[in-house]
Amino acid sequence: MVTLIDGQAERARYEKRCFAGYLHTVGTAVHYDDVEQIDAKIRFYEDELNALEENLKLMESEREVISQQQEALTEEEKTLIQEEAALWDVFNNLQLQETTFQEIRDAGTAQIDAMERKVASAKHLNILTDMFIIGYDGAFGTINQFRMGQSASFAVEWNEINAAFGECALLLQTLGNMVGVEFSDFKIVPLGSFSKMIRTSNLRMEYCLHGSDQQNFAESHFNLGLGAWITCLATLLLPDLRAVLVA
Repeated sequence: MVTLIDGQAERARYEKRCFAGYLHTVGTAVHYDDVEQIDAKIRFYEDELNALEENLKLMESEREVISQQQEALTEEEKTLIQEEAALWDVFNNLQLQETTFQEIRDAGTAQIDAMERKVASAKHLNILTDMFIIGYDGAFGTINQFRMGQSASFAVEWNEINAAFGECALLLQTLGNMVGVEFSDFKIVPLGSFSKMIRTSNLRMEYCLHGSDQQNFAESHFNLGLGAWITCLATLLLPDLRAVLVA
């Protein structure tokens, strides 16, 4: 548009110069009416030129404003591009964190599943069966492979018998602790081959849970200690016996 206006203005100037040269050439030969027409046409073109120059100034001013707006939009576009890049960085970091958290969650879930399987397996275990292996060897009962008892045809060493009763004392005390039974009359003292029973009611007495060939079994403390152990066993089994009788 500016180029078009410049062309029109230049054309008007050219025509003005042509008319001026023509007038100078023809001199007085030109009629007065023709001169008036030419002057009117020149004034018309001059007015049009002035108007076009004013429009040109306005358009240049508008072009400057548009240029400034374009620069502002360019800067805003750069800012938006930077913000978009920052948002993509945040998005990528969040995706990385999500992946990391999912891996941690999956690992934790796997650990929980493994622990639950171990707990479920442990619930089916009975530690007493590992600590106290009860069986028999011929005519003799055994606990942890220690035989208990005597027979006319086969003599068991007292060391082995005493060790067996020490295991029995420990087993009875362990069972009492597990089920919450308190033995009111006796206290069990597991000491291996030298275990004993202590009477806590009335007069305090200690009874051995170990014997020897030198003792008279019927009159020995071992006999009394064995009776005390059986009393504690009955106390432990009494609730089950009552349940059986009621049923």
